[in-house]
Amino acid sequence: MNKGQFFQRVLPESCISFSSEEGKTIFTEALMSGYMNCYFKLAAQFRTQDEPAYCGLSTLVMILNALEIDPGIAWKGPWRWYHENMLECCVPLEVVKVNGISLEQFTCIAQCNCLVTTVVRPEPKDEETFRNVVKSYTKRDDAFIVATYSRKVLKQTGDGHFSPIAGYHPGRDMVLMMDTARFKYPPHWIHLPSLLTAMNTQDKATGTLRGYVLLSKNTGCDHPVIFCVSSQLSLAIHSIIPADIMTFVQKWWDFLEHQSEATDCLVTITEATGHIMKLLSDLKAENWLLGTHVLDQKCPCDLQEKFQCMKELLLEKLEKTDLYLLVSQHGEKKYKAPTCICRPAQKCEEASKPYKAVHNLHMVTMLLFAWPYGAATNPDAVPSDSTTAEVLNKQVLSMYVKKQIIGADLSREIEGLKNQLTVILAQLYSDDNNKVTNDVDKQDNQ
Repeated sequence: MNKGQFFQRVLPESCISFSSEEGKTIFTEALMSGYMNCYFKLAAQFRTQDEPAYCGLSTLVMILNALEIDPGIAWKGPWRWYHENMLECCVPLEVVKVNGISLEQFTCIAQCNCLVTTVVRPEPKDEETFRNVVKSYTKRDDAFIVATYSRKVLKQTGDGHFSPIAGYHPGRDMVLMMDTARFKYPPHWIHLPSLLTAMNTQDKATGTLRGYVLLSKNTGCDHPVIFCVSSQLSLAIHSIIPADIMTFVQKWWDFLEHQSEATDCLVTITEATGHIMKLLSDLKAENWLLGTHVLDQKCPCDLQEKFQCMKELLLEKLEKTDLYLLVSQHGEKKYKAPTCICRPAQKCEEASKPYKAVHNLHMVTMLLFAWPYGAATNPDAVPSDSTTAEVLNKQVLSMYVKKQIIGADLSREIEGLKNQLTVILAQLYSDDNNKVTNDVDKQDNQ
């Protein structure tokens, strides 16, 4: 009757179960040594992954909630809280369920959700360096280490896996792995050199070595509350990204990289507005670049009304900007406003009034505001012979000076989108991303 099914796995002899008598002794001794400070916040957020391939996402959810990062959007009802289903900014969840995520994709999702990341691919000779890093981070509770490694090296079933390191015992030279695949293996202690060997293996799918990521909170980052980046503009392998979206990105970058001959920034931004709207009108109807967050279906209607009110106030501010007026002129006079870059908003049946829709002119304006033009950070530092991107960056930054028009809430939306677009586009063209996704721990099904 239960043929082909599994109820947990037995840990290999090299791993010591956290809840065993020996595991308890190791924990007590490690606690006295001072290298268990990171454990408590992780333990408070410890969870079992919802999908066999969600080890990376579930590990990241633990870190985000342990660092008390506000996602800015509701999880269930009135509560803002991280869940795996909210981590779709870089790779579509349907892709993750099948393929898992690579180290690069894990880093992208982390950065999009206001984490500072440092990726290290250690070599066997780096054992003492790695040990010192573990000692340093296990003493803290404001930063964490996530290891990506091969289970096979540890004589566990499966292969590629993500797990946070939750403690260190200096006497036994062992680390505590808070394995989120608890349906398979419990949290366990392993020797640090063994973990280093397991990390120093090649991810067959990407051709790169595994390693570890240092994660801490990006205090200068805020989440956009209303707008979001499309999961279709993801860093999954290029064959998964719709071809017309890739064409849009490439043609838009080609336009931005040209040397600008305009002496007036307004001339360039007018040209750019017309150009981007023409490119967007070539996208297929089912493809979109930006969208808006929606509340959970179970969210009370009074909260949906408040969310809608906040959205309408933000849209009113957006519509007062010079950039929106420019976009509106192009949308009405020269180009047909595209209908393919935003998804429908949720509607509450009990709402007392119709919702004001976020339409495509809003989306084009936000895309122009938030696009990571790069280069200049000071509007006065841009030379006259700059690229179109630098000139546009100068013009957009000059609009930020008008705080009385944009305001803190709209500025947060723009900066939040810009952070996500910067991370996604940088990864999209990285060498590591031109390969397929991580050889995920598919054997969890066995």
